[in-house]
Amino acid sequence: MCAGANCSVGFYLQGREMEEVMKINEQENKWVDRLMGKYILIRSNMSGVWVGRLVGTGAQGNVLALEDARRIRYWEGAIDCSDLAVNGMKKPDESRVMVTEVFKVLNGWEELAQLTPEAKDIIFGCKEHQYE
Repeated sequence: MCAGANCSVGFYLQGREMEEVMKINEQENKWVDRLMGKYILIRSNMSGVWVGRLVGTGAQGNVLALEDARRIRYWEGAIDCSDLAVNGMKKPDESRVMVTEVFKVLNGWEELAQLTPEAKDIIFGCKEHQYE
């Protein structure tokens, strides 16, 4: 703990305490690495729903890098993101999936799920929407 002018947030960590906290953060977010190279669905707090192949992480798992990435603007025929990741959408022609981006970095997310092969085929089979 700290006291006085050195405490901008009420406490600070140094030395061994900081190393222990960083190790815990690294271990807690290590599970994200199990998805490396796999196609995933991300629900981001700032940029919506994305799918793509996970190729990198940063900031203890809070930053995700995708290749072959597509934003899903809206969908018909799935209840929520979990249903979408498992089954895809039942009405892909009525859904709007944006143009494929070669590489995308997303900062911050609330939901992360691996796509099933069936869901991946449906989602990536959707027409690529873009401004005409």
